[in-house]
Amino acid sequence: MLKTPLTTERLKHHFQYNAWKYLLAACLIFVGVNLLLTTTAYRSPPEMKVDLYVCFSGTNQEALQAYLDEAHEKALPDMEEVRAYAMMSNDGSDAYTVMQLSTYIMAGEGDIYLLSKADFDSYAAQGAMLELTPMIESGQLNTGGIDMAKGYAKYYEDENSLGVEGLYGIPADEMFGLWEYGVDNRGMVFGVMAAGKNHDNALKLMDYMISTLVIPMPTGE
Repeated sequence: MLKTPLTTERLKHHFQYNAWKYLLAACLIFVGVNLLLTTTAYRSPPEMKVDLYVCFSGTNQEALQAYLDEAHEKALPDMEEVRAYAMMSNDGSDAYTVMQLSTYIMAGEGDIYLLSKADFDSYAAQGAMLELTPMIESGQLNTGGIDMAKGYAKYYEDENSLGVEGLYGIPADEMFGLWEYGVDNRGMVFGVMAAGKNHDNALKLMDYMISTLVIPMPTGE
């Protein structure tokens, strides 16, 4: 039996001085539920997805994703996800972008990167990119007769190494289809991540992009 009667006035007084406690509790519950859902939500394993990172500030990620959805359906139907991620252009002026790109690549994040030639050479030199010659020679990757010169780079095993030249990338200079997605392909190079867990399907996507994006430069440009 209550010793103090519960009245409207007492309730108003209680909530007036204790409302913050209920608000804090609600916020903690909300954050907790979101954290639980985030940590327990299903995520496709590396071997069931292909991620493409494009390092160009004008990229229309929504349009590029629509293109990859088509690639998913036509070339990679067994995959659970084929995703596009746009990053700011890494010209060295944005320290955050430089750090973000370095972190992603050194952590083995993603499967394919579209980079400037300078960035591509830098990361290939550190062993981040897959050597593609065996895949091209076996017919697993069809380059379609494009000029591969800019895809060559030197890998340095250590600071005393003289470097070993290899074909670590696919030049995008002839892939003017990228203009439709806000990407200026000139001077850009595709690289497949050496640390990736899904090389076969990354190469399938690369093959699809070569076959569909290599078009003549649009007239009037």
